[in-house]
Amino acid sequence: SDLPGQGTFKSPLYITGELDLKRNLGEERLSYGWRTLIVGDEAYTELPPAQARKNGIDKRWGETPLAATEPPYRSAGAQLAWDFNSDRPFDPQALLALLRSGARVVNEGPVSGPGWAGTRYRFTVSHPEGTEGLVDRITCTVDVDSQRHIRSLAQTTVFVAGGKRGAAAGMIYTAQFTFSDFGVRFSVTRPPASQIDHD
Repeated sequence: SDLPGQGTFKSPLYITGELDLKRNLGEERLSYGWRTLIVGDEAYTELPPAQARKNGIDKRWGETPLAATEPPYRSAGAQLAWDFNSDRPFDPQALLALLRSGARVVNEGPVSGPGWAGTRYRFTVSHPEGTEGLVDRITCTVDVDSQRHIRSLAQTTVFVAGGKRGAAAGMIYTAQFTFSDFGVRFSVTRPPASQIDHD
């Protein structure tokens, strides 16, 4: 797929990793070879060696303040729509805020997975507030366990054609998230300063 502002990548794209929003720590490994570390207010992205050489980059890691990866508009709808396209980690609180904003939620009944049971919900938000008309709709199916943890999320975001306000539906992005191992502690180490390209 062609992610806005990111160039063309082979689809589907797979991401695995760990995330601790309270400690602002995370690590993501992407199927096309990139790796991102989140430590405090910074994200560090490691390019695959072949791509770094091709681009004339001699240091393995790039550094980006997380504040620089904010969505173009400030709202729960914007955050949910653009989270897939940044170094900023997916935040379940944006999903919950969007639900509280008036989305019509349908209870689809019981659901379970390895070691958990819960409920599946589905909702669609058309023209979410705070996206300046660039998002046509967001549709989500969410599995929530009995401890109120989000276990899975299937999300389809439809942007308007050509990024033009009021246009018909255009780009469609589908993301599927699976969450597990809640409460497991892990550590992330900042890359060596000598390997960080600050430019």
